[in-house]
Amino acid sequence: MKHKKIISIVSIIVGLAVILGMVVVLNKGKQTSAISATSTSKSTDASKASTAKSSETVTATALENATKVDLSQNANLSITQAGTYEITGQTKNGQIAINVGDTDQVTIVLNNVDLANTTTAPIAITNGKKVTIETVEGTTNTISSTGEDAENTATIYSKDDLSFTGKGKLVVTSAAQNAIQSKNDLTFSSGTYELTAKNETIKGKDSVTFDGGEFILTSESNAVKTTNTEEANQGVITVNGGTFNIKAISDGFHASTNIVINQGDITLDVEDDGMHADGILEVNNGTIKIDNSYEGLEAADLQIKGGDITVKAQDDGINGAGGNDSETGTKQDNFNSSTGKVTISGGKLVVYAGLSGSGDGLDSNGDLTITGGMITVHVPKSARDWSTIDFDGTYKQSNATVVEVAADGTTTAITQDTIATFSGMQGGMGGGKGGPRGH
Repeated sequence: MKHKKIISIVSIIVGLAVILGMVVVLNKGKQTSAISATSTSKSTDASKASTAKSSETVTATALENATKVDLSQNANLSITQAGTYEITGQTKNGQIAINVGDTDQVTIVLNNVDLANTTTAPIAITNGKKVTIETVEGTTNTISSTGEDAENTATIYSKDDLSFTGKGKLVVTSAAQNAIQSKNDLTFSSGTYELTAKNETIKGKDSVTFDGGEFILTSESNAVKTTNTEEANQGVITVNGGTFNIKAISDGFHASTNIVINQGDITLDVEDDGMHADGILEVNNGTIKIDNSYEGLEAADLQIKGGDITVKAQDDGINGAGGNDSETGTKQDNFNSSTGKVTISGGKLVVYAGLSGSGDGLDSNGDLTITGGMITVHVPKSARDWSTIDFDGTYKQSNATVVEVAADGTTTAITQDTIATFSGMQGGMGGGKGGPRGH
């Protein structure tokens, strides 16, 4: 009798184990494959195991419930459903491809990733308006590409909106094209970004928005650029916060429409314009330090309302010039029109311009209006063709401190009544363009 009881208990335990195993299998079978993975560097058994692991669908946003994918096991990933995906490992020639619905939320969590590709974008988003790339705190993640792809023209490329966040570091390099690019909107909220590119380091067609983060950008073209000129309220670069250290062969920031600086600590070393907007360049606050440029701040409608700005420029320090900056133009900038205006109502502005020997401290191809702020313009030591203030329209000054500092250190206040002495104006107060001031 005792043996029969023991046999019955064993039978029950075995039965429960079988049932539990069937439940696990059924649950895995019910889960839809949200991500497919292939690997060319592992054995068949290892590939099968990795594929089974990465086929699990995760709908929760918590990282502990994320689908975990090791690039060392799966070099090429295809994500087709919403979820959170924690990516680890490295591969010398792989890709993360994302193609999901417009309302599907996808979060790619990079956890010490090293992903490279020699022919196309290592991260490519064909569709998905709610995709976020996040870096884990304390990690360094490297994404690099060396090839040229006519369709996916960046190391991280998206045909839809793309957001970046996290507390880790993201290093992106492109030997032939852009580093990060979106055909719609790009948003950065936090994290550290070290980007190097043959073309633009950050390129968004519709907009680029910085809400925070640390950015080290090195570009052989423009560092940050937007391109949309066809739709209203598009093509805008907005800086709400963040720290920037930018080196670029062309412009630091180049907007097809407007640039808005609300906060941030920005340092620029460029060979063309520090910031260029085909429309409005509005500085409300923040710190802007342009260590080198051809022209410092340039826009059709340049508005300085606040902030702490220091400009060093080979030509004009502040330039109100209208029209679209020519893509094929030189550092002298070719515009479709020559109108423009400058309005300064607050902030602190220090200008070292004309460092090449010619140029203007403040230059407006239209009206120049100063109603507030503290402005200091330094005269270059070798001023061949120089004006401290140059305008083609009218000049109005009130409630502001404007000072010229001569090459020998002599300071002279500029007022509405004395502007003719310091300017090379063509309009407003009458008279032709003046010659350089001698100091």
